[in-house]
Amino acid sequence: MKNNISRQYKFDNIKAILIFLVVFAHIIEKSKDLQAVYMFIYSFHMPLFMFVTGYFAGFNRKNIIFRFGYTYFLFQTLYILFDIFILQKTTDFQYTKPKWILWYLFAMIVYFIIFPMFDAERIKAYPKRRIAVILLLFLLALFAGFENTLDYDFSASRIVYFLPFFISGYYFKNDEPLKKLFMASSFRKSIISIVLFLGMSVGTVLWLKYGVDNDILTSRMLYGSYSYEAIGYSLPVRFVIMLVANVWIYVFLLFTPDKYIPLVSDVGRYTLPVFLLHGFIVSYLWKIASEGVIEIGLLSALAITMIIVLLLGNKTINKLFVNCFTGKFLEKIVDKYLK
Repeated sequence: MKNNISRQYKFDNIKAILIFLVVFAHIIEKSKDLQAVYMFIYSFHMPLFMFVTGYFAGFNRKNIIFRFGYTYFLFQTLYILFDIFILQKTTDFQYTKPKWILWYLFAMIVYFIIFPMFDAERIKAYPKRRIAVILLLFLLALFAGFENTLDYDFSASRIVYFLPFFISGYYFKNDEPLKKLFMASSFRKSIISIVLFLGMSVGTVLWLKYGVDNDILTSRMLYGSYSYEAIGYSLPVRFVIMLVANVWIYVFLLFTPDKYIPLVSDVGRYTLPVFLLHGFIVSYLWKIASEGVIEIGLLSALAITMIIVLLLGNKTINKLFVNCFTGKFLEKIVDKYLK
């Protein structure tokens, strides 16, 4: 609703930018010519997505079961069937190693199960304790890189790696001075945010170029999925990667307008259908591109991304998606019979 004054359009707008970048990055993932753009996006987009998700987090058993659990098992099955019958790949039916983008849903299941640990009043009510928890989680993410058993199984590596961003978002919501600092609009802050945005863009590009040119940085290091030994990087490199992502989070908080923007704010409100359904489209595009049927360049990737985002990120598709592809109907049945 455009006139809903309680809606936080800053986060809708951030989510719209992020879902566009998610789809675009997946489309260009296999393009060697666009790897620099791909790595630039991956340097911040998922940490920021986790931060925003954490900002709106709250413990709800029904969401764990019906919104995330049911949806994960359904889409894991659908992506396996898609691999077998459409992409003609040999794929086993398994639910312990999430298919591609579904690691996010699996991570949400885990995060919301352990959420009460971080929502405890003895932590949430005290700024110093919140800071201590976040620092400990970042240290855990850094030292987890030494553990070779943390990989794609159960999304274990990513769950540990992205948890501090998720909890940072939740604690940020409860920190009024920080919210006032980064979310209140003013002409001065607008100038500062533009300068920071441009500075971070240039700085990130130079850092990525230096890392790639000197063989100390690859795209896989930005996933949070591999141990240091597995792909040959180190704790200091992961530290810099996480530091860059954190700075980008606060640049976006400053830079993104907190007002309704036609189409953009609407897309940001309905990102889940875009996120879960675009994978089928992109996977098929990869298939026909590998067969020489189409060629995906920068402009075509941008055009396809725009079509996917506008087609799937709207109220009508979201309503159909929620009713057909989440456990909403099961939740209603359970509620009916438990009354």
